[in-house]
Amino acid sequence: PALTASYYATTAKSAALCRWIREAGGVVHSGVDLVRPIGEDFDECGSDDECGSFATEDIGRGATLVRVPLRLCLRGATCFDLAVALVEADETPYVATLPARPESLAAWSAQERSLLKGTSLEGSWRDEAAAVEARPTHLVEKDGLFRRALRLARTRAVEVDDEWLMAPGVDALNHRGAGDAPARLYYSSDDSLELVAVRDIPAGDEVTHVYDEHLTPADSLWRYGVVLPDAAPAAVVVDAASLRCPPDRVDACRALLGGSDRVALTVVDPLPDALIEMATLVSLSAADYQAARALAAHQTWRRIDLLATLEDAPGDFQDQVDAALDALADTKLAAFSPTTFSFASSPPPSSSSSGRRRSAKRVS
Repeated sequence: PALTASYYATTAKSAALCRWIREAGGVVHSGVDLVRPIGEDFDECGSDDECGSFATEDIGRGATLVRVPLRLCLRGATCFDLAVALVEADETPYVATLPARPESLAAWSAQERSLLKGTSLEGSWRDEAAAVEARPTHLVEKDGLFRRALRLARTRAVEVDDEWLMAPGVDALNHRGAGDAPARLYYSSDDSLELVAVRDIPAGDEVTHVYDEHLTPADSLWRYGVVLPDAAPAAVVVDAASLRCPPDRVDACRALLGGSDRVALTVVDPLPDALIEMATLVSLSAADYQAARALAAHQTWRRIDLLATLEDAPGDFQDQVDAALDALADTKLAAFSPTTFSFASSPPPSSSSSGRRRSAKRVS
């Protein structure tokens, strides 16, 4: 395809970034193009195209791809502080390569956000609005710039010694899962971030690294506004509505589960007792439900052994419970497929040390 002026503008910015890093004492491998648009439709190439880093020549295992002194990095104790630093930063070849409209849940439409209802990410986009309201007084007139800076800090930062850093050149690389990524990011003892080739990289291949080995779909969606394809589901949240629970039994489900009508299904425990109990409660006939409700009035729902009720129930009732769980498996449990995502997650563990270099990671 024909290359347009906007494509050449992007590659010119990449060349300027490489020169700037080298002139400041850093390293960029001669066979690495740091910022290049991905795909073949260059007619639409612009500042918000998906870009990546590519090998322009064969690169051997162990080669240093990029080394960036920490003094070149934008830094902050928190995402908020880093966003302030970015807004206040001078225009540099690095800043010139940053996307104008980074991905963010806060940029989703109301219809798109409705897909997050009932998940751990429901309402998470409000954090950005609160941070924008709390921005320093000298940035009050820079609402849009600060909002963009928050999104850039969240999606592009790495964590070193509990500090948030935006590292020129390093954050140009896209993510690929462990075992597939040809590069790994380290924090070196000479106060620099270093990308090293962990296998041979043929000319023309994209140079990627692992953002975080413990990413869940919820993590990646919250941080980057997209679900990374190899993020492993941590859990699926199931609520009473997922089991088609009649409205009059939602409160009973909450009482049964100690104040919540939600159960987390994990790969380790995909069918917890709490879910079976809830399915049993939902499947009770009207008469049996009223009897159980009367009993619960005296000893609470938590003390009613619904698992024993299910075990002693006739086969047709057990079939009803099975049908409720089967319907659930056809919907919610599909989230265990790598092509979809889940929402309940835990923060990843801290990076561990490894000799002269320590692994660095992108942060949430």
